[in-house]
This record gives sequence, C-alpha cells and structure tokens, in this order.
Amino acid sequence: MRKMLLLSIWLFSVTRCEEPKIQVSGQEGGQVHISCPYGSGYENYPKCFKKGIYAYRKTIITSTDTLCKQTQDRKYDLCDDTEKRILHVTIYNLNLRDAGTYWCEIDAYTFDPKTEVELKVQKASVKTTVETITVNQQQSTRTTGHMNCLKRIMFYKHIYL
Repeated sequence: MRKMLLLSIWLFSVTRCEEPKIQVSGQEGGQVHISCPYGSGYENYPKCFKKGIYAYRKTIITSTDTLCKQTQDRKYDLCDDTEKRILHVTIYNLNLRDAGTYWCEIDAYTFDPKTEVELKVQKASVKTTVETITVNQQQSTRTTGHMNCLKRIMFYKHIYL
C-alpha cells in the first residue's frame, strides 16, 4: 500500500513537470495577452482561467456557452479559438498584485489539461514633467526712486568734498 502511494505521488509529480509553462510580462497600467494552445478533441469543452498555486488556484473566468467572455469588471477577456485550438486571455489595467501564477484549463470531466502561466508585472516608470514658467519683469517706480536717491547722495558728496 505504501509503495502504491509513493508511486502515485511520483507519477503525479512527473506529470506536473511535463505540463507546458508560458512566461509573460507586462508593465503596470498596461495589458498582457496570453495564448494557451491545447490538443485536438478539446474544442467543445468548457475553458477557464485560474490564478494561484496549483492546489489553491481560484477561477477568474470560465467560458461554457460562448467562445468569448469578459469579466464584469472588464479586467479579463477569455476567447476560445476552436479552429486553431488556442485559448486567448487578455488581462487589462495591470497592477503589481496581478503578478503570479495562472492556469489555462480545460474542464474535460476527467483529467483536466492545463497550461501554467507565470506573469511578471514591472512597475511603471515615473513620468517627469518639466514646466517652464516665464515671469514678465516690470521695472518698478522704486528703481527710479532709488536712482534719484543715488543722484542726491552723489550731489551731496560732491558739494562736501
């Protein structure tokens, strides 16, 4: 019994290692497109997109009766191209919390074929805005008054020297 359990665990881990993995990256505020190919015979099965580590993944969007679907908040699009056998997913308005492990899955009622997707999100670069301010300089009456004062001082110096 123990050998059977170990063999099952080993086979499970070998199977998991052979699953394809897609790596994508995007910038904060942008969007990313993910294409998950799948094998022949799965065209009519429901497809879904999940997030999280393998055992604790949560469904984000599922397409059961239509080929394309969008989440209510318009963050995720899922489209199934059954002719090319590719599940297309788009994530909009990326933020740093979107980074992580995702899964494209086919609900085949037995073994669910899945593709692991690793998403990295880079912080958006800071936009620097340089603003030029032009100040109109006006000559004030103080300058004229100051000049008159200097003339008087020079006059008094001239008289007393």
